[in-house]
Amino acid sequence: MEAAARCNIGACRMVNQDRVFSSQEAVGSLPNLYIVADGMGGHAAGERASTETVDFCVQFIKDAWPGDTGEIFCEMAEAVNRHVYSLASSNAELSGMGTTLVAASVCEDGIYCINVGDSRMYVITQDDRLERVTMDHSIVEMMMRRGELTEEEARVHPNRNYITRAIGTEATVRADLYKVPAGYARMMMLCSDGLSGQVETERISEICKMRSLTLSDRVDMLVGEANRNGGTDNISVILVDLERMEA
Repeated sequence: MEAAARCNIGACRMVNQDRVFSSQEAVGSLPNLYIVADGMGGHAAGERASTETVDFCVQFIKDAWPGDTGEIFCEMAEAVNRHVYSLASSNAELSGMGTTLVAASVCEDGIYCINVGDSRMYVITQDDRLERVTMDHSIVEMMMRRGELTEEEARVHPNRNYITRAIGTEATVRADLYKVPAGYARMMMLCSDGLSGQVETERISEICKMRSLTLSDRVDMLVGEANRNGGTDNISVILVDLERMEA
């Protein structure tokens, strides 16, 4: 089994508000766990929101009673939202803070994934196609689905950073749960919009499929590409080679 993860500050930001967690080993009852969180908020609030979210989610999974992975993920999202919202509500300096969340675990019956916001999960299918699994909770995603924007136009739209759902900004949140059938994909990628908003999908696909490079080298290439294209945001990437996991 092999995975590689990076969390890069980017070329323009003074603070890294992204956080990642990557474990090929079991976490609680889950055989593995991968998380990306992209924080938002003034001063250190975004950094606090993403850090609290990742730490809380990992501990929640460790403490969770063994059961259905999808149910565990949904309960985790509700619990971490209450946690971050409570922190933001009780501290004026953290008021309004929030974060995206995308988390995944590869189980015997498939890949379970949950997301809130615009951090994403992609897979490389067995027939070598890059597919986006998650749907962004954002204004430009809604406009794309109505046919008002292309993906290229969405990447440069002035409202591209406006998300419609986040962890911690409201008392309750609804997370979206996805399941990719076992054997459907040979690789998966989790990322923040610091990658997906800076690098075209076709180029992401090309780099992910460079079998002559190590997984770590491919992650470095993705981060480098985002920075060369401006690096206007923090950049988080997790690549997991599912073929090696099965082996």
